[in-house]
Amino acid sequence: MVFMAGFPDNETSGWGSALPEELEKKYRCIFMCLPGYSQVYHISQDRPWGYDQEEILTMIDATFNFLGLKEHPFHMIAHDWGAFYALLYTTRHPTAVSRLILCDVGMVDPFSLPILTIPYIIFYQLYFTMAYIISQVISMSLGNMIFWWCKAYFQFMMPTPHDRFHIPESEISVRKCYPYYYLWRRLLTGSMLKVRFPTCPLLFMVRLCLSIAFYSIYLLSLIHI
Repeated sequence: MVFMAGFPDNETSGWGSALPEELEKKYRCIFMCLPGYSQVYHISQDRPWGYDQEEILTMIDATFNFLGLKEHPFHMIAHDWGAFYALLYTTRHPTAVSRLILCDVGMVDPFSLPILTIPYIIFYQLYFTMAYIISQVISMSLGNMIFWWCKAYFQFMMPTPHDRFHIPESEISVRKCYPYYYLWRRLLTGSMLKVRFPTCPLLFMVRLCLSIAFYSIYLLSLIHI
C-alpha cells in the first residue's frame, strides 16, 4: 500500500497513529511525500522554483520502479496534492494501481462547484502562489512572512489540538507552495496535464475524521471489489 501525502505534510505526519497496526501486518506500507516535504529534508537541499508536475510524475514512477512496485498492482492512498498526483499517475499507468483511495481532493468539475466555493479556492491558491513567487524573486524571508499572514487559514487545514496527528510549524514553509505556482502557471498557459477517471475501484472521502477514514481504508482492503 502506497501512502502519498499532500500539502504541507511529510511522509507520515498526515497519517499518524490512525493507521491500524493490522494494516502493516498484512501489507507492505510505503509512505511518500512531495519533493522538499520530507521530514529528513534539509534547507541545503532546497531547489529554486521547486518541481514541475512532469518532474514529480517522473520521480514517482522512478521510485515505484526502484521499489519493485510495478511488478504487481498496488493500493494507493493519497491526500490533498498527493491525490492530485495519484490521479495523474493512474491516468498514465491505469493498470498499476488496484485500488485508489483519495482524501479531500478528487475528480473536480469546476462548473459543478458551489458558487461561493470558487472565490475561496481561487483566493487561497493564488495567495500561496503569490507568496511563493515573492520568495523566489525577492526574498525567502519576505515570502514566508506573507505566507504566514494567513496563519488563521491553517486552522482549516491543520489538525485540532486534540488530534494525534501533527506537523511542527517549523516544517511548514512557503517553500512547500511550489505546487500552487505550477498549477496556475499551467492553467494560465493552457498546458494542464490531462486527468482521466480511474479504471480501478475508487473511494473518495473528505477528511472530517481521520480515525473513521483510515478504519474505512482498512475495511476496504479486506473487501474484494
